[in-house]
Amino acid sequence: MRRRLRPSALPIGVLVVLLFASLVAARRELEVRHWAGLLQAQQLAAARGEPVVDHAPDEPSASPRVLIQAALYRARLAEAATGPLRAQRLVEAQNYIDRALAKQPQWGEGQIVAAYVAALKGDSEAGALDRALALSYRYAPYLRDSALFRLQLGLPRWAELPPDTREHLIDEAVWFARLEPEAREVVIMNIRGSGAYRSFLRRWYEVRSLDADLASGRASTAGRPGMS
Repeated sequence: MRRRLRPSALPIGVLVVLLFASLVAARRELEVRHWAGLLQAQQLAAARGEPVVDHAPDEPSASPRVLIQAALYRARLAEAATGPLRAQRLVEAQNYIDRALAKQPQWGEGQIVAAYVAALKGDSEAGALDRALALSYRYAPYLRDSALFRLQLGLPRWAELPPDTREHLIDEAVWFARLEPEAREVVIMNIRGSGAYRSFLRRWYEVRSLDADLASGRASTAGRPGMS
């Protein structure tokens, strides 16, 4: 007599796990979008000269992306505040950064926010700013959305930055100025008068010369990252 095969409970268990995972992922994505909206509203308010008001939830989730968004939000609040409130916001921002980078240390964007918070803390955290900036370039050498901000963080520290960080800063500035012609004057305006200006001009003319060679067919198309 044949034994009747029973359906295994394993596929059902796997399905439940997958459904739960998809729900968690969807919830996290909604939270990421929510914080992105808060950051955008905060930026627009600042651009209009309106008071920067805290509309954020009390506590973000443990997602690294959300934690970094929350850190940036708190850092902007700190920049607009004074006294004990500024100090409190910076502590909150640093806490979120530490939690995010503990989970995802090799993250260029996260390190940029860490550098920003260090810059807001002042000279006492100059070493932390330099380290975070160097790590941000190591993990993400070219970032279109953050290139100008990273340039503005690095230029005041030019004399103290290690050679490889300086080179990254110049390469990204040249790359961004070529990628976004309408931002070229802003890049040059930021660099002019700084210790980085000569290095920028030298690299700029090197790249423009390479462009001319490529256009005339005198050079190989193989080049450094970001030069295409």
